[in-house]
Amino acid sequence: MLRTISADELKSMREKHANLELLDLRPVSEFMQGSIEGALNLPQDEPDFLTNLKKIWPKPGPVVLIPVIHDVPGAVLSAIDAVGGNVMGTVQVHEWAAKNYPVTKITPISLDEVLQDNDEFRLVDVRTLEEWQKRQIPGSVNLPLSELEMARSTLNPTQEHVVFCAGVYRGIAGTAKLAAMGFPVRYLSGGVSAWYEHVSKVETQSNKVEGRVI
Repeated sequence: MLRTISADELKSMREKHANLELLDLRPVSEFMQGSIEGALNLPQDEPDFLTNLKKIWPKPGPVVLIPVIHDVPGAVLSAIDAVGGNVMGTVQVHEWAAKNYPVTKITPISLDEVLQDNDEFRLVDVRTLEEWQKRQIPGSVNLPLSELEMARSTLNPTQEHVVFCAGVYRGIAGTAKLAAMGFPVRYLSGGVSAWYEHVSKVETQSNKVEGRVI
């Protein structure tokens, strides 16, 4: 049975331990509606939990869990142990919010909005440098999750940023972390994969038009 941590105790723990992480196990939709400032999100029912945990948590250490209910599945605890994490206990979002402690809400942005107003945003890709070099959205900058502390010296705090990865979880993690640092951010679901799927459709439609016999 994991120890239940109060909101006040968590606040004190975070002030004393800079490397203390928070992992929200609730569904993505609930996380985006509001979670403890700076928390990561990986739903406990994610089929590839261990694989995705390694991606969103590049520097494992002590962690407090935000559970769906009070019990945390054994598979989740095993995955955290496998990557070198140390579970300190669990905390509830509603108790944290009731104390008026900082809560982060994730604002999504659609690919259509990005395509229409590309110049209005700074596109921030939080995948690894190797992934970014192989395939990237034109005009994007690479800021891997493991190096987000560099954001204060590389990103403009007054410009709106669109954060993404190749899918879901790293993009959400980067968005939450940058929001906690005070940057205006929005989250692009699907990221690079969604972008190139759009490009492929456009090219296919263009080829059909060019090959049409009238």
